[in-house]
Amino acid sequence: MNRPKLVLNLRKMDDLMMTMIILIQEQLETVKTALINQDKALAYQVKKMDKRIDDLEMEIERECIDAIALQQPLACDLRRIESTLKMITDLERIGDNSVNIARIVLSQKERFTIKPMIELQKLFELVMLMLRQWTDSYVRSSVELAVLTARIDDEVDLIYESFYRGMLEVLVDHPGKRDQIVAYLFIGRYLERMGDHVTNLSERVVYSVSGERVSF
Repeated sequence: MNRPKLVLNLRKMDDLMMTMIILIQEQLETVKTALINQDKALAYQVKKMDKRIDDLEMEIERECIDAIALQQPLACDLRRIESTLKMITDLERIGDNSVNIARIVLSQKERFTIKPMIELQKLFELVMLMLRQWTDSYVRSSVELAVLTARIDDEVDLIYESFYRGMLEVLVDHPGKRDQIVAYLFIGRYLERMGDHVTNLSERVVYSVSGERVSF
């Protein structure tokens, strides 16, 4: 095994991962602002960011494959590489859901006249908190922080359920605003899925650090 070359592979893999993570966070923050301000130019920027995220996913995948195929990594390194390959899939899907929200903003022919329920704002805040906290767990290789991050998803699920029921009640009172209400329901669903993906990411950190396979 060429250990120095493997170290370089892993270092580049980590650098690319951090670039991807930061971009995913920026994309989520941007789409939140685009929705709140109903800013189609910002929503379009979210879509453009997705191309760079997809490119990063492929670059990281290449580094992982090279490390496995050419460097014969030790078991601990192999576990780290395997976890990274799975992490980039969940990160990319978080990005896809941000793009889905951006598409809703872009598709609206008129400005939203029904304000979203407070739960939608809370969903954004919780998913962004999960993503930031998971990033800390990843950087610090902290199993404890990864577990705490995954627990936040329980709150995400509860708030999503409350939001869903509330929006259905709004639909009864405002049937003429059906399209807007359905759009909000989709946005809530995309955020709930993001929480699930961050939970998956937390499971990957636990496995990468401890070798234990967990399911939160």
